[in-house]
Amino acid sequence: MEEQPTSSLLKASLYGSGIIFAFMILTSAFLAFMYRFTAVEEQAAGWLLLLLGCGCFAAGGAAAGLFAKRRGLITGGMAAGSLVLLFILFQYLGFDGVMSIAQTGQYALYLGSAALGGAVGVNLRH
Repeated sequence: MEEQPTSSLLKASLYGSGIIFAFMILTSAFLAFMYRFTAVEEQAAGWLLLLLGCGCFAAGGAAAGLFAKRRGLITGGMAAGSLVLLFILFQYLGFDGVMSIAQTGQYALYLGSAALGGAVGVNLRH
């Protein structure tokens, strides 16, 4: 099996980041409708938000691993890492806020779920 260039890993991680971002937009729309038309309060849906976020990141990691066809943990982690870095920069530069310990745990969970999704995506058959 011949070695693919590094640019294919970068391309796959960008593809995975796009999938993560698209799923996050769809999830946000779903949650907005849920909050508007049901009696669910935002405080009660904290665990649901975390689970849906992990699902979005795992799906994007799987897409990145499927696209790259090798090194799924690294490719999925790169896909999630680029978005997590964007979130941190947006929070720090846009709102002058620093990361809390809870956010550090959430971001680590997102990175881990995307990396595991990447490992699953590499092993999926077309």
